[in-house]
Amino acid sequence: MPVLCFFVFPAFLFADNEHPFSTQAPTFEVGFHARGIFANSFFSLSQITSNSLIIDLDEFGDGFNAFFNIGLTPFYFIYNLNSTRSLGFSIGIDAVGIAEFSDNLLTLSNAVDDQSNVSVAVFFELQFLNSFTVRNIRINASPSLFYPLFHINGRSSVNYTRRETPEGTIIDIDYKLRMHTPFSGGNGYSPSLAALPGIDFNLGAEFPLREDFTVGVDLINLPLVPSLVRSYVEFAGQIGGDETLTFDDIENLFNINEPVHGSRNRIVFRPFKMLAWVDLRPFQDIPINFVPTLGFAINPFFINMFSLEAGFAARYNWNNILFPSIGIGYHDRMWINSLGLAIDINIAQMRFSGAINSIELNLGIDMRSQSFVESWQGAGIGLNFGLKFLIQ
Repeated sequence: MPVLCFFVFPAFLFADNEHPFSTQAPTFEVGFHARGIFANSFFSLSQITSNSLIIDLDEFGDGFNAFFNIGLTPFYFIYNLNSTRSLGFSIGIDAVGIAEFSDNLLTLSNAVDDQSNVSVAVFFELQFLNSFTVRNIRINASPSLFYPLFHINGRSSVNYTRRETPEGTIIDIDYKLRMHTPFSGGNGYSPSLAALPGIDFNLGAEFPLREDFTVGVDLINLPLVPSLVRSYVEFAGQIGGDETLTFDDIENLFNINEPVHGSRNRIVFRPFKMLAWVDLRPFQDIPINFVPTLGFAINPFFINMFSLEAGFAARYNWNNILFPSIGIGYHDRMWINSLGLAIDINIAQMRFSGAINSIELNLGIDMRSQSFVESWQGAGIGLNFGLKFLIQ
């Protein structure tokens, strides 16, 4: 799979562990990569950086959504047995946060049991990398052991009701968040391990129909064994209630419970994706590749778990050294407009002696948002950085 996928699509599409810029695979590959993402559906960059911020609640007609993600793979190692078989491993930490606030809640409109969501998760991952070629089909089959370091699945964690009665307006906002951690403690609990790791699987295949036309499919985080968390701290409370709204005694409007420590089994899966893609080079004399992508995702952290995924990207090859790319797509429920640059520095051709044969540098930046319009106005940003050393 071409390097541009590192920018335009999620990092798992970097499934092809073979060096994408050379015809002969190196013996070893070591490297790291990192990404940082933040996006929201309402506030543009100009609003965030202005001296004064004016918010009109009536403008939240579509609600408010926010997303952040920090992913770090501090080290990965790949051993290429030959040009068709590679083995290796990687370690990483992935943190994600999601907020979904409904339009009814933000505009205080009439509603009954209207749901909003706040979810946060941090996972540690140990992945075993395995790729091979069978009858010209490149296969990536890489199992992962993942462990939840922090977990709040807040689907339906905020319930909002407003209704009119002969006595007046009743507003009731109930919230309940359960924060799971790997260790139990509090209220007499002695610290102990309170989570079990899970196992999921990355499975990908790419098949070159012609030299200039390749098709592929990727399954990401295909669940095999769920993680199990037990210990939690629950934060709950209520704003308003079943009585008519009044501000005569505003302290009675807020009822915040004391945190409660407990233990209850909860299974945890990571978000799953399935993507099909095509890598097409339509011009013989122009080294440019086009990559359309189509698929779906199932993410348990959203109120509606199912979503479609799609994108289109183009990458140019300049003398096998510079690989600029551009793309637009809808991934992780965000519109993403991306620019990327891959640089391949072949040290061997520079006649330097040493174990390192070449260095690959990958840089990417994008604008993104849950709103298509806001994705062009700086409502979110994504940054990618990767560095790989090819050693013979």
